[in-house]
Amino acid sequence: MSADRPKGWLSLVHNKAHTAEEPVRDQLAATHAITVRREKRLGLVPVDRVTVDDPRPVRTLRDGVRDAVLRGAGHASTSPTEEVTMAVLAAEAEVTSVFTGKERREHAQTLKALAARVDDAVPGLRTALRDSYLSSVVVGGGWGK
Repeated sequence: MSADRPKGWLSLVHNKAHTAEEPVRDQLAATHAITVRREKRLGLVPVDRVTVDDPRPVRTLRDGVRDAVLRGAGHASTSPTEEVTMAVLAAEAEVTSVFTGKERREHAQTLKALAARVDDAVPGLRTALRDSYLSSVVVGGGWGK
């Protein structure tokens, strides 16, 4: 393969995804956006318990993202691009704190229209993120350390 040939999104978003969580979590903790507590599940397995310090901005963001979908396909072209992108990616990755399975099914046509808008803006990114998510689910939902 030629070194000049552009790589696809999947190699960019998936191959190093396991290295992204810790630095992002550390940055959020350093700015006091979150608190991370180390605990042991069942007294044996160490886990990080993450708490959002001020949930108001998170709720505002979630509400805007949900609104982009729940208002219906007629509003797909007027919703802000950032909210549309986050809505589509949250639906693709089945983020249940944003959309329930029932909401994804009921608003499938709106999500399809919004996905087309994301695909037009950044061709291939949505598919790569979905494929990366699906491949991690198949192996148990994570990369481990």
